[in-house]
Amino acid sequence: MRLAVCEDSADDANHVLALLSGYAATHPSAGLTTDLYTTPDALLACPQPYDIYLLDILMAGKTGIELARELRRRGCTARLLFLTSSPDYALPAFAVHASDYLLKPVSAEQLTTALDAACAEWQLRQNTRQQTFSFRAPGGLHTALVSDILYVEIVGHAPIYHLVGRVVRGSELRVSFEEAMAPLLSLACFLHPHRSYYVNAAHVQAVSPRAIRLNNNESVPVVRTRSAGVHAQYLNYLTEDHNGC
Repeated sequence: MRLAVCEDSADDANHVLALLSGYAATHPSAGLTTDLYTTPDALLACPQPYDIYLLDILMAGKTGIELARELRRRGCTARLLFLTSSPDYALPAFAVHASDYLLKPVSAEQLTTALDAACAEWQLRQNTRQQTFSFRAPGGLHTALVSDILYVEIVGHAPIYHLVGRVVRGSELRVSFEEAMAPLLSLACFLHPHRSYYVNAAHVQAVSPRAIRLNNNESVPVVRTRSAGVHAQYLNYLTEDHNGC
């Protein structure tokens, strides 16, 4: 599990790194590795995504809130933990789906609680990453990794599977679309914004009242009656422990 710290105060950075080192020593199964960045731009320049981001809020040039917004805009669904000396930024922090908001100087107990939750979620994601979903197509039975499913739509009576790098038209269904998608619906990461679509939240870049934008720049419609529920489910996907994809 990879963690990025963005902190421009040397004293605060050293304190947090010491706590993280202690956590890694007492939780070896987490396999925690940590990289320190002293500016938001340096972190944004790193092409490799992280599993957890630990961000200071008050930094020169760009705040941690602005950094988090940019990470989310790029499709980041990782856990965001904020460190700050002021409680005044709690609402902006949760507006970018922060998982925790820790006041400085953060204690070992506070950080352990936050990291335990992050580790549990990360392990669930790892466990489901190799799950597969099988479906029939005219050429025979197809099996895809659940994590490779972007979304599924129904056209007529045939489901269309939009996968990473390919699109497969399934055979016409003899059951309802919902019944055929039941194995995916058991996972908390699949959103149902429209009766004709199921969307993997792991590939979502943004949710608006009328559409879901995916990280491949495709959009899926959201009907008005499902808008609030889809937004709540996506927020839960970003902030809570779940059986993710």
